Amino acid sequence: MYIITLSRWESEAGKSEILLETLRAYVESLDLDALSDMDVFVLKGQKADNLHVFYTLLAQPEEKVRSEDKVLEDVGYSGLQEQCLRQNLVKFPVANRRLKSWSGFLYRPDDISPRSFAVVAELEYKEGKRAEGEPFWEAIAKHAEANEAGTYSYLWSRDRELDHVLWSFERYESEEYLWKTHVEANELVQRSSKLQKDIRGATRHMWLECQCCLVQKKYYEAHAIRE
Repeated sequence: MYIITLSRWESEAGKSEILLETLRAYVESLDLDALSDMDVFVLKGQKADNLHVFYTLLAQPEEKVRSEDKVLEDVGYSGLQEQCLRQNLVKFPVANRRLKSWSGFLYRPDDISPRSFAVVAELEYKEGKRAEGEPFWEAIAKHAEANEAGTYSYLWSRDRELDHVLWSFERYESEEYLWKTHVEANELVQRSSKLQKDIRGATRHMWLECQCCLVQKKYYEAHAIRE
């Protein structure tokens, strides 16, 4: 499984495209020899209320990690955040979450599909109930990997600072596929929703689109031909 840094970048007014190009350029410039099998995704808000919000996800196999801070320093990630703040590209200091995945898949090796509808979800559980919810998501993740060709990523992670919170990272071929195939037609999802209602708290979804990614040390651009 993976050690993950999930970061939220909120652009200053009128600077969304500049911030996106800065994040793209950062991913394109990464020294592959320094990555130690790190995978990177850049995601952009897709709804009216979050078009100025971006997420980056850096994932590294747990067995490769010796020092997380050293890894982020080696790939210039902290410097990137400081640069964007100094150049007034972001409204606030970038918010980082430290996560550890435990179930699901980050991508399909035979189909990276960089352009995709993406979801980052934060799920709260009632005190002491997070572990009870995990088997539901593990079953859904296994089903998605085996049966949903249009589900490109479905990774579940524990928040390492908040013991009542789980995070998901999901990518689909389209928003329609998410709702019609993964949710409405999936009996496991429907049953999970009913059986977890007494142990769950609030859920926050971030609706996004993958802009680019670096997977298996290869760069993929969602819009391969820029107008």
